[in-house]
Amino acid sequence: DEELDVIGKKICEHVKDDEDSRQSWVQHAITGLKLLGLNLDLVENASVVGGCTATHPLILETAVKFQSKASTELLPANGPANVRIWGLKTEEKIKRAGRVKQHLNYQLTEQMSEFYPDSEKNFLYSATFGAGFKKAWFDPDKKRPCDIFVPAHQFVVSNNATDLENAERYTYLDPISELTLKNRIEMNF
Repeated sequence: DEELDVIGKKICEHVKDDEDSRQSWVQHAITGLKLLGLNLDLVENASVVGGCTATHPLILETAVKFQSKASTELLPANGPANVRIWGLKTEEKIKRAGRVKQHLNYQLTEQMSEFYPDSEKNFLYSATFGAGFKKAWFDPDKKRPCDIFVPAHQFVVSNNATDLENAERYTYLDPISELTLKNRIEMNF
């Protein structure tokens, strides 16, 4: 228990350090929301009672256009997965590639009901805040792959990291209930 306590405290300290390193990004995100006109507090903060707090919608319009174009290109109705055969193309490889493509697209369009809506959220979030993330894993409860959108404020990585592969650490702040946490502990998840 003492060793786990020390490890837990170190992890919390490191996450806090990473959060502190990205405070400028957080402030830019807050400012960006205000400029997009998405801050509902602005109505109450008008300098004159009943005064206008409107902002220009061009930035938000551009972000929505980006989301729309990305969705059209990356999320076709028949599925986003495609295959490439390396080396000599044989009849067997071509058939196998077709089955793999068909199965992946079935999973992404039918089984994983969260894939398309969460991908669209990610496109808009990325256009608006500069980064968005997806988390993919095999869920033992659902007995299928899952792929969810993770907003950048729930994915903590040092602002000094140049990319995730070379980052010292990164942390997903998983917003789960206490009951879910207890269930995962009991399942040794």
